[in-house]
Order: sequence, then structure tokens, then C-alpha cells
Amino acid sequence: MEINKRRGDTWRMLLVISAAVLAGGVLFAWSRILFPVLAAFLIAWITHPPGLEIVYYTREAGSLCEEFEGLLKSTLERWGSDFRRVDVDSSTVLKKKFGARVPVLEINGKIIVEGRVSAAELEHRLEKSLEQFS
Repeated sequence: MEINKRRGDTWRMLLVISAAVLAGGVLFAWSRILFPVLAAFLIAWITHPPGLEIVYYTREAGSLCEEFEGLLKSTLERWGSDFRRVDVDSSTVLKKKFGARVPVLEINGKIIVEGRVSAAELEHRLEKSLEQFS
């Protein structure tokens, strides 16, 4: 019942946002920016229940990011959690926000780790943060 309500709320929100964009007359100019961002938001909102959102900001090419992601996956498997992977190079907004500060791990909007960290430090910070939401 709760999932259907959230999906109904999602469609209402999508209709309101679409109507606002159409009313503004800027559909074509914003379609390349607004719709992909809106789609990503809606997918994340539907597939990840509220309460615990783990977002991993990364770049496609980078051994540091690959190493970090491997550590992140192994740690989260023990907790039965998953994360959403976001390529910062996919958006100019994210490029400006993070610059060279990747990898970045965020839980419920709070950055808990960024840049180079040891495996022990990553596990400690991640487990400490996950315990708060368990």
C-alpha cells in the first residue's frame, strides 16, 4: 500500500513539474538538463526507500575510485545495503560541486568520506554511519 502511495505521489510530482516547465515556455532549452535530472531523481526515489540513501560519487577513469568502490561493495555486502553510483562527469553541476574531490561517499545527504582513505578508515566511517540508521 505504501509503495503504491509513493508511486502515486511520484506521478503527481512529475505532472506538476512538467506543467511548470511547459507553462514557462522553456521546455526545449531545459529538456537536456531537467528531464535527465528529474528521471534520475524519480528512479532513485522509487527504488530506494526513504530513510537510508547511500550515494557514491565517482569518475569513470581512476584507479582510486575503482579501489574505493571495491572496498565500499565489500563493506556494504556485510550490512545488506546497496548504494547508488553517480558519475560526476555526467553533469556540469556535479563537476562544479565535487571538482577533483572524488571519490565521495554520502549517506542521507551527509558526506562521510572523500578522497583517499585506507580500507580500515573507510570501513570505520561507513559502519559508524550505518549503525546510526539501523
